[in-house]
Amino acid sequence: MDLQKKISKVEVVGLQGVFNYKVEFPSGSDVVILIAPNGYGKTSLLSLIRDCTKLNLRKIATHTFSEMTFTFQDNSQWKFVRSYDEERDKYDDLRRRREMAIRPGSAWRYGFRDTHRVTLKRYDSKGSEIHEEIPDFRDVNPRMLGRALERIPYVTQISPSRVRDMRNDEIVSIEDAAKRFFAEIQADPQIKEMLSAASPSAVWANIPEIDCVFIETQRLLYSKGESSENDEKTVPQEEILRQAQSLSALLNKNYSDYAARSQGLDRSFPNRLISRARSGARTNTDALREALRAIEKKRAALTEAGILVEQSDNIIATDDELLPKVVDALQIYVEDSQDKLSTYDEIFPKISVFRELMSKKLAPKRLAIGREFGATVYRGKSRLDLQGLSSGEKHEFIMLYKLIFDTPSESLVLIDEPEISLHVVWQLEFMSDLRQIQSANPFQSIIATHSPQIFQGFKHLLVDLADQVNELG
Repeated sequence: MDLQKKISKVEVVGLQGVFNYKVEFPSGSDVVILIAPNGYGKTSLLSLIRDCTKLNLRKIATHTFSEMTFTFQDNSQWKFVRSYDEERDKYDDLRRRREMAIRPGSAWRYGFRDTHRVTLKRYDSKGSEIHEEIPDFRDVNPRMLGRALERIPYVTQISPSRVRDMRNDEIVSIEDAAKRFFAEIQADPQIKEMLSAASPSAVWANIPEIDCVFIETQRLLYSKGESSENDEKTVPQEEILRQAQSLSALLNKNYSDYAARSQGLDRSFPNRLISRARSGARTNTDALREALRAIEKKRAALTEAGILVEQSDNIIATDDELLPKVVDALQIYVEDSQDKLSTYDEIFPKISVFRELMSKKLAPKRLAIGREFGATVYRGKSRLDLQGLSSGEKHEFIMLYKLIFDTPSESLVLIDEPEISLHVVWQLEFMSDLRQIQSANPFQSIIATHSPQIFQGFKHLLVDLADQVNELG
């Protein structure tokens, strides 16, 4: 993992206006466990960390804190500072007064905006502030970029892709204007705030993105799409069903890639066979036999896992007299098979871990994986509805799936109260399960919990936030 992305320490000052915390990953570990009584801001801290990794300054400003500092393993830092925005407060107050003058006695229709602003400064491994380079603006929404540039007094947007520089009445493209006025962009916190909401890369060039996954306490349901003012209330959907559909789509994509690669190799097989025969290449027959056995073993494992479904006979054992006559064809077959089956090298370890862990939780029921349905559960020969699983089984399925399939490799995972609805035995197994998942899909994780069973045997990973509060008196 890039050391500029791997976090070693997180520090916050004034969380909820009260708490100052330091959360440090123990040496050699990618997991830290937060404990504290209710009311100490564990969930607020995780939520703030999540929003800071997304670099959306406007969203970060909605949290109550003074400073948040990320220190990475190369000793570089991000420092977020939240401060009162007097200018915005005065502007909103003026708008309220004007509205009331126009419509006496009416309610203020715009509501109240947060009158705080967040700034981000970055520091290199030596502690020197990083002077930002001009980013690449081509991927930024031009409408958002135009709105941001219009905050500069002498810039006017005249079309979705062009603005006018009023100083010399010159018309330039949105991208060229952003480069021309980059100093003004950097000097205006509100422009940076607007652009960070659209694309962090529009404010900070070459900034290492941190993929962050937040597994919150409410994880059984999800809202399909986004509701608007004219829509009916969005009906929550079962998350476990979405995950089964997602797994089906993933397996089908992998199979499509496998089929496409197979077709390409099959078409070129005759020419490659002739070319090899002409070259007089020699093959180690013992190594060839071992490679054939390995291919059969891998194909059987993929089929058992539900990833690969193909009808093929096992390779007939060749005797010493026959082998020299077919050695070239078999050698190419081995190379092609290794190439084809490598399509599954990324997904197979994840499927294997998911099947192993969930099968233990669901016993005596049986988990099945397949392209048509993604994942399903059987009791004997009867197929069960995933919605009919117990709350604990759903929580376990959903959390394991998120960690294995929905979490990008080398990301930061925040887990709030993993113990919800889990049997005590499952809570005791949580950390060993997490370690096994990280072996197939490496990531860093910050876990907030109330359960002694979660951290039993892992007290070296604990950060007790209550102790930090007590130390300050």
